[in-house]
Amino acid sequence: MTDWMQALQLGHLTLLPTDTVPGLSFHPLSDPGWKTLLEYKGRAPEKPFIHLIGSATLASAFWVPLPSGWSQWVELCWQQATTVVWKVNPTIPKVFQAPDGTLALRVPYGEPFLLPGLQALALPVPTTSLNRSGEPAILTWKKAVEWVQGTGVYVPDYTPRSGTVDPQPSSVVRIFEDGSCALLREGRLTRAHLLSWKGLVLHDSPT
Repeated sequence: MTDWMQALQLGHLTLLPTDTVPGLSFHPLSDPGWKTLLEYKGRAPEKPFIHLIGSATLASAFWVPLPSGWSQWVELCWQQATTVVWKVNPTIPKVFQAPDGTLALRVPYGEPFLLPGLQALALPVPTTSLNRSGEPAILTWKKAVEWVQGTGVYVPDYTPRSGTVDPQPSSVVRIFEDGSCALLREGRLTRAHLLSWKGLVLHDSPT
């Protein structure tokens, strides 16, 4: 078991490296962890989280079946550090269900440090940026570690890899029931990327 997983299971807030920017996380079934994070961030309790998960196979258990073509496109999204928002499987625990009936998932292929723990836990792990709501994001691991010093947030034993791309928040793609999609936030995956995917229908606006 990885050290950060142990910290999560003990109810701690945990600093995590991700395939985008450093994040704060807690065990998804830990009510104390969730409440601590809301207080730390000044975050509204109804605001849904982006979740990290260990594989496409695990993700399929938490979503309803994807529209035609999207099994391939979701993998392409995840390879570009993109969070995908799709309809949640209504049989899973309510904690994973956003108010609009969706679940935002990303397999962090670009950060192998996380994958063994995520695969072992086999649950979507909520993550959010370190900054309080409305403030600029903390982009680098060094600044993130400095930011949480003295706060009680657990910091895993992690050394950033050299040669990584400039950190930025994930792109966010929302899938609709008819198989079309919208780019809610542009990051490494751009609108131009999506328009180049044969057969994909991209809306001009998120709604």
